[in-house]
Formats: sequence, structure tokens, C-alpha cells
Amino acid sequence: MARTVEISESNFKRIQDISEPLVDTVDSVLQRLLDAYQRDSHPQSFGKEVTRSSRLLAAYLDREEIDEAKSDPIKREYDPFDPPDLTHTGISAAKFGGETISSPNWNSLLDTAIRFAIGKLGGVEPLRKVVSINVAEGRKTDQGYRYLADVNVSVQGQSAKDAWRATARIARRLGHVVHVAFYWQNKQGAEHPGEVGIFRIVGMEL
Repeated sequence: MARTVEISESNFKRIQDISEPLVDTVDSVLQRLLDAYQRDSHPQSFGKEVTRSSRLLAAYLDREEIDEAKSDPIKREYDPFDPPDLTHTGISAAKFGGETISSPNWNSLLDTAIRFAIGKLGGVEPLRKVVSINVAEGRKTDQGYRYLADVNVSVQGQSAKDAWRATARIARRLGHVVHVAFYWQNKQGAEHPGEVGIFRIVGMEL
């Protein structure tokens, strides 16, 4: 049963700041915050698989093997260019082009990829030839756009799958290594509830 809850203006603004435009609702943001709290404070109740996937990815980023992850049916490596349905997923650890992303989600991972792309390709027009997402020069904050001040570019929010597809295309074009450990929430509509997946792009420029 749905409930009506009063939220202060300041906290509502904070929820907006961490939401994925055109994707999140207040409820989905609260769900993600609660998941993060349980994962950090009570890992035994949240489940060991997500925490363990973070350790496996961290080990790989230090050039250790993660064959254990590939052999475990709950932790599978997926084709980064033919991803599964990423509805109701979160990222437990991610690295793009040598940069470890703090508190990652699919759109913040895409933002990192776009920053690399703008720096290497030289602007928005070359980027548009790589990805089909909406990107605008300068500041734009309506219609679900968020502004990346350091590169003076605005990016429209994407679904998890679309954000990942764009990230993967940028990584392939730039020749950057990418590693992501992600998990499906135990929610109706998730393709693999409770399971953990891994994406790896080895960094071979086309």
C-alpha cells in the first residue's frame, strides 16, 4: 500500500540531485539509499554477493585474477556490447580509463566516459558520431539534462541500459579499459534478481 510521506524541501532537493532524470522516482531513490545503507552497515542481511563482487573487481583492477567470478553461476561476465536488461540494477564498483569512480551509478559512469571523450575527441560534434544520446554544448538543465561544468557540456539522463551502451561505445572508440561489477536488486521486473554481473572492455581501439 502506498503511503504519503512529508519530505523537507532541502531533503527533496538532495533526492533530486542524486536521481537519474527520466528514470528515477522518489521511491526508487529511497530504495537505492536503503540498499546502500544495508550493504555498508549490515552486509550480512543485504547479502554477501554484492560485497563479494566489489572485492573481486577490486582484485582484478590490481591485476589479479577473477576467474572465480566467471565460474560462479551467480556472478557472470556479460558481453559489454550486448548487455542484458539492466532494469533495477546498481553498480558496486567501476573503473573507466584508469579512473576509479566513487559511488558509481550508470549515469555517473557515462559522465566519466563523456569527459574522457570530450578531452580526446575535441568536442561535442565528434562525440555525437560515436553515441546517439542527447548532448549539448554549454549549460542546460531542463528536459532531464545535467551540466558537466568541467567540460562545459550538458548530458540528458539515460536509462541504465542506454547509459551503459553509450559508455561501452565511447570506451571502444577511445580504446580505454573498463571494468564494472553490478547487481540486480531483488525486485519484480529485474531480469536476474539478486545476481551479480561483470562487464569488461579490454581497450582495443577500432
